[in-house]
Amino acid sequence: MPAFAARICLLRHAEAAGLDDGPYDHDADRPLTDLGRARMERGARGMARLGLSFDAILTSPYVRARQTAEIVAAALENTRSLAVEEALASGAHWSGVKRALASASAGASVLLVGHEPDMSRIAGEILLADRGALGFGKGSLAVILTDAIPPEAAGLLHSFLRLDQLEAIAD
Repeated sequence: MPAFAARICLLRHAEAAGLDDGPYDHDADRPLTDLGRARMERGARGMARLGLSFDAILTSPYVRARQTAEIVAAALENTRSLAVEEALASGAHWSGVKRALASASAGASVLLVGHEPDMSRIAGEILLADRGALGFGKGSLAVILTDAIPPEAAGLLHSFLRLDQLEAIAD
């Protein structure tokens, strides 16, 4: 069994407006709803109460994912480590995300903010598990322990929390 020196956390964006809810030219332009923003703020406070911290927060360029990442970064007082990563755009594949992680420190803790079904597929790739093993509801967080960033061996699922669980921890 490999030693687990690093951590990759996967977070699906919070609730976003539908394409018919506004003048959005593209799916990428849809923002968080007011409810999605409020729930993610509570969930991010739950992440802070859990003591989570990240050396890097990488987010999809889509508005709803960027807003989710910004909320988490603010709650964790860690806005300096926030960066947009094109490899996390909707339709992301582990191979592209893994290349993006190549510049991170091997023992780092990284948060990846993205979309479904991408987060489930990426978690499956890291865990060497069925790619549908984790179903990421909006605002769900998976914490995966790995040997390095990017991982060289299978990771270990440390925890999987739905947004309502993160919110409960915040209270």
